[in-house]
Amino acid sequence: MKDKEMKLMIRIPLILGLMGMVLISACKKTDDFKTKLDALPQINNENKYAYLPAYGVGDTMTIVGRLQPKNNLKIQIGKAEASIVSVDSIPYLAGTYPSTSQQMMDRVKIIITQAMGLGRDIPVKITSGGYSINGAGIEIYALGGKGSFSGGLGITDHVQLSDPNNVFLQCINGKGDLYFFDVPSKSLKHISKDGNFETLMTQRQLTGNQFSLQTFVAGGLNPQSTKAWYSVKTATGDAFVEADLQSKTIKVLNQSNGLKAPFEGLIGQVNLAVTAVYPDSKGNVFLGIAGEVPVQHTPVEIGAVAKYSSSDGSLAYLFKTFAALPGMNGVYIEGPNRFASGLRVLPDESTLYVLSTESVRVLGNITSVPSFLVFDLESRLMIKKFNLLPEGPSILPKRYTGPFSNLRINLDVGSTDGGFGYLPLPGQRLQFLLYQFLDGALATGQGGVDISALVGGPKWMVLDFQAERTYQYAPGPADITGYRFEPYYQYGKPASAFKDQLLNYDEQGQVYMTANAKRRIVKTVLK
Repeated sequence: MKDKEMKLMIRIPLILGLMGMVLISACKKTDDFKTKLDALPQINNENKYAYLPAYGVGDTMTIVGRLQPKNNLKIQIGKAEASIVSVDSIPYLAGTYPSTSQQMMDRVKIIITQAMGLGRDIPVKITSGGYSINGAGIEIYALGGKGSFSGGLGITDHVQLSDPNNVFLQCINGKGDLYFFDVPSKSLKHISKDGNFETLMTQRQLTGNQFSLQTFVAGGLNPQSTKAWYSVKTATGDAFVEADLQSKTIKVLNQSNGLKAPFEGLIGQVNLAVTAVYPDSKGNVFLGIAGEVPVQHTPVEIGAVAKYSSSDGSLAYLFKTFAALPGMNGVYIEGPNRFASGLRVLPDESTLYVLSTESVRVLGNITSVPSFLVFDLESRLMIKKFNLLPEGPSILPKRYTGPFSNLRINLDVGSTDGGFGYLPLPGQRLQFLLYQFLDGALATGQGGVDISALVGGPKWMVLDFQAERTYQYAPGPADITGYRFEPYYQYGKPASAFKDQLLNYDEQGQVYMTANAKRRIVKTVLK
């Protein structure tokens, strides 16, 4: 045998041995890598299992995945380590049909605390077996906000009304004052914060012997409570009047017989049919102007919004809907139901709130949802738009506090059963009562059953458009025992023709409103 062949025969076993050692080493490294990979915690981010992007303090956060709960699991949210309150396993179908295999995933629940920090992009870190991964950051928000109470609120009688036909004048001055036109005596009255009645102007003073007052339509006072403006039906048409509450004198600004052109110009030279009056602190008076639905010619309470300036006596149109009459100027208010009778506008100093409905696609279906639009009155530009999405079928709507993008509320802005009030507060905020009656058909299929208590309702809430979130005006359910705010639409119950309304708030933050179809005036109190 030649030397070269002998050396080759000797080398082959060595090479095979070395290759075997390399393969063994590679397999070991693969096994080690797999062992390490198996030990790494993993979060399931599929839509069905992913945790929410935002939570309020006290909420429960549920994390699903391969979390190794028996391997010294720790969850760090922001500045604090979370307390794990629940651990279990749920089945998970991995792969795609037909090659599917059922596996098990860990499900861990923790409580969100204020110690973790407030704000957006709060980091989420999960550690188990000495390995750590970072999940998607979350937003943490306080349940309360500006002006919130630390304790729950109930309701108590403030004063009783003599007639549900009485008309309340707009005056949100934050002092608890209430003003209304008393139908039996045809006089303007004031109710102070302590519940005392005062007649401000008699029927004779309200007319100044210049017209015959048939129906008081609407009115409002400036925040200083020195002047009032009101719209009335007279024997010959409509009158728009300014009253000086100190001298008890009036000035008839406009008398019209029918809404027709001209619409703009000096207040005494136009035709008006005023249905809502909102004075501000600068001498401007924002007016809701009647309209009608095109084609059907059905009357609509508000077809346009105009501004009367007391400094120069001019009237100009700011906004209009499709119910505005031809020739009326103004920026169109967005939304497919612009001319609907359920449209509500709430001017407040420099801001106009529009509450309507809009058709959007939800879970593949076209449905009508509440639409909140916020306009700047001076520029007439829309500065915020928010469509409030409902919760899905057979799901209890519990996500009613937090960022607008994360809310799921079953609400109808045209009724009071889901949301009552919408009282403007400083800083682009609207206060309302959520779920005085929540129809059980939404989640249980049992119509006419009030399930508000199942979702912690009813609750006093605030829509904060600057912060783009809702918050609780008071914690816990609101105690409204013995009171209802009409009209609310429970099955088998006829809706009242008398609409209740939030009227004002005082220095302590207590809220004043009518109740039981305008037969009482009530206010909130600490429980």
